[in-house]
Amino acid sequence: MSLRRKVALMICPELADLPYDFTSSLPPAKSAEEASDGERLRRLDRLYTAATGVVLTARTAPEYTGPMYKWRFSRAQIRHRVVAALGRLRSRRQNGAGRVTAYVTVNYFAAIWPADLEWPRDIPRPTPNKKEAA
Repeated sequence: MSLRRKVALMICPELADLPYDFTSSLPPAKSAEEASDGERLRRLDRLYTAATGVVLTARTAPEYTGPMYKWRFSRAQIRHRVVAALGRLRSRRQNGAGRVTAYVTVNYFAAIWPADLEWPRDIPRPTPNKKEAA
């Protein structure tokens, strides 16, 4: 077992139960913000999977029920976009996520997050204001 995996498992033991490898090498990100967005999305994905036992795929991802803001996507398109982005991040085909994809994905996770699971403190949870959500 690599040192990186050992450290990751010490920090977050629930990673041992994930059905995919989370420590393989990553391609370079286009920017530092993109890389940090990718890490946040990977972390949300790992925590959600560990807590619920559900790996978000096209078959298992729940429909998006959160606010639509002024997005030009339908609820089904949001779900598809999130699942596709998570698939690319898991398979290490990309290191980060674009700003819009990251924003949509964090909102998706906020909408489907289990009520009994605490949201990670270091990731700001989106809170829609009534004007934007309408």
